Amino acid sequence: MADNMFEMEVEGLDEAIAALEKLSSDVDGAVEAALSAGALEVENEAKNRAPYVTGTLRRSITHKIEGDDALVGPFSAVPYAARIEFGFVGADSLGRVYNQAAQPYLRPALQAKQADIRKAFISSVNDIIRSLS
Repeated sequence: MADNMFEMEVEGLDEAIAALEKLSSDVDGAVEAALSAGALEVENEAKNRAPYVTGTLRRSITHKIEGDDALVGPFSAVPYAARIEFGFVGADSLGRVYNQAAQPYLRPALQAKQADIRKAFISSVNDIIRSLS
């Protein structure tokens, strides 16, 4: 071996790597749980705020997690969902004419539940911190 080279053996490296991988998995699980809990709060609030005629719009509102994003909305085929949220004036693709005022239910639900979403994330972070001690 050359004079300017040295060798070092680190014991316990495999265990440290395994612990870091478990921590990463715990963090991912906590983030997903927090996203889901926050999305469920918004989903329930949106269902309460959505106008009720037949219940189809309310039943169509759900949530899903895609990566680091939580999505809430009517993901099934409810063609009038956006028209209810944003309003619509004019003819649609079938030639039907509407002059419908907006009846927002998704955006107000998100605004109303911001504090609950924050609490869910704080709780998840605290759970992670407690698991480290």
